[in-house]
Amino acid sequence: MDEPVKRDIVKELKEKTKLFLKDNSNLIFLGIVICAFAIRLYYFSLTKNQTLWWDEAEYFSKAKSIVLGTPAWIAPIREMMVPYFWSILYAISPGEHLARFFQVIISTITVVFTYFTAKQLFSKKVALISTLFMAAYGLHLFFTARLLVYAWAPMIYVLAIFFFLRRDKSINLYISTAIIAIGIVTYFSTSFLLIFLFVFLLTEEKIQFFKKKRNYIALLIFILVLLPFISYYMIKIGVPLPRFTQVGASLSHASEGKILPFANWFDYIYMLPRLLLFPLTYILAFGSLLLLFKLILGFDIFWKNESEKLKNYYFVLLWAFLTIAIYSVIYVIGGDVVYDAFIMPAFPAIFMICALTLIWLYDSFKKY
Repeated sequence: MDEPVKRDIVKELKEKTKLFLKDNSNLIFLGIVICAFAIRLYYFSLTKNQTLWWDEAEYFSKAKSIVLGTPAWIAPIREMMVPYFWSILYAISPGEHLARFFQVIISTITVVFTYFTAKQLFSKKVALISTLFMAAYGLHLFFTARLLVYAWAPMIYVLAIFFFLRRDKSINLYISTAIIAIGIVTYFSTSFLLIFLFVFLLTEEKIQFFKKKRNYIALLIFILVLLPFISYYMIKIGVPLPRFTQVGASLSHASEGKILPFANWFDYIYMLPRLLLFPLTYILAFGSLLLLFKLILGFDIFWKNESEKLKNYYFVLLWAFLTIAIYSVIYVIGGDVVYDAFIMPAFPAIFMICALTLIWLYDSFKKY
């Protein structure tokens, strides 16, 4: 590259940086991200030498096995993407420290893209508040300090949704689809994101959904990205994806009539007060009802795609509560445990609902 061209690029970057830093909201965003990273580094320093849990040891035994050829004590239901990635880190630096540090990076990326996603959906103010909540959220911090894949799921969600929201350019829809495909072989709950986005698109595009060429191209990309992994699992364990090994047991559980009592269907909702604490639990409840009420009042213009704001309300409600609903169905029918880490991908959306509610309350009462 010629020297004058280099100077022009450097000058342009300097100008863009100056403009970025002149905006106070950008400075606040940078402050939140720096604090989020610092908090995660602090917990990394405390936990970097801690003993592995059983689940962690399963994943990491596979990572070591790939590098050293030692036995891997890992259940067939577990996805292999993250252990293979950790094996690269282990080859670079034997031990768990590098893998644990990368958990900090994954967690911080989630915080960053919570901001960009919320900003696209609503406003900088909503983005800043929801990002602040995500940066300091205890459950997310806890699983950042564990060599498990739970912290990867919300990152995949916000990355895929970030590109999905820019689908006016088809390439972004294709990137989103590819991220979801990679996500499914990283942690299976990413498949719920596929369901959620499909339901949203179907609501938005209606019959046109089946007439749009780009939707079929996106589906093809999804299949092509997933195909090598499906081939691998069919050869190794005889099913397309690891979690398919649980299907038989789940169907057996359902056939035994264990889907009752009905109260079991709300166990994840009952868990939210413990996960959010006061007052966020009440803010979420009030905010969800408020957004739902606005959707009902404006249903005609929402259904005709005449209100971007109502469409985004619908999007964030669907993101939060469809994720929880799907896990509730899996718990009741499959007989699995109710586990707080499972629903972590819903929390960026939950915090956006809380942020919207706080801003609405402030705007309603500030004149008093």
